[in-house]
Amino acid sequence: MTFTGDIALNALLSKAVAILIFATAAGAQTCPSCVPLSDLGPGLYLGQHQGGLYPAGQNTPPPAHQAAIDAASGMIRPLDASGRPTLDGLIGFITIGMSNATMEFGATEALVDADSARNARVVIVNTALGSHPIELINMPTEDYWTLLDARLAAAGLTRSQVQVLWIKQAFGTVSTTTFPDHAVALKEQYVLLINHAKQRFRTCGWPICPAAYTEGIARTLSVPNHSVMRPGSR
Repeated sequence: MTFTGDIALNALLSKAVAILIFATAAGAQTCPSCVPLSDLGPGLYLGQHQGGLYPAGQNTPPPAHQAAIDAASGMIRPLDASGRPTLDGLIGFITIGMSNATMEFGATEALVDADSARNARVVIVNTALGSHPIELINMPTEDYWTLLDARLAAAGLTRSQVQVLWIKQAFGTVSTTTFPDHAVALKEQYVLLINHAKQRFRTCGWPICPAAYTEGIARTLSVPNHSVMRPGSR
């Protein structure tokens, strides 16, 4: 019993991506001379960092990467409360993040909930929380995860039914704006977060991390949530 290529779930994910692309385009209008990473291609940023979302300036995943994506998506199917496949089970789709994440995912959730053609087995829960940047929720004693569990329970989900994570995070306190030091530090925090999430949601095979390429270009670091990208990047 598999749900490979589930049309409703793919449509749901497409809506989420569409909202993010719209937000990125709107942000780019404030800096018409700036070149987004996805448009830089084989060109170089600062003369040494190649553009594109993947190696060789490409925006499409290499074959091995795509195969891993297909394998992970093919494992998504309704599960019971203990994580066993069942036709009347649920597919949990949640978010992990701070204030920007809760606003953006909330908009996605509202659109999908209004779609009469959506897959009724997919349960979307906005579990992002304002004022909870990445370095905070990575602390072992942080109560974010307790609050997340409470929201799951209120939606009728268990950890074992969560299979898709939409993760958007940033530093609450910016210790450096030097490139690429800031990006490297954020990547290390993302690794910690995703590893923790994989331990917590053992049936999850699809973490989506849009922040690195959808936040757009920040022209100031006065707002910490906008510091994922280098200010005025060209």
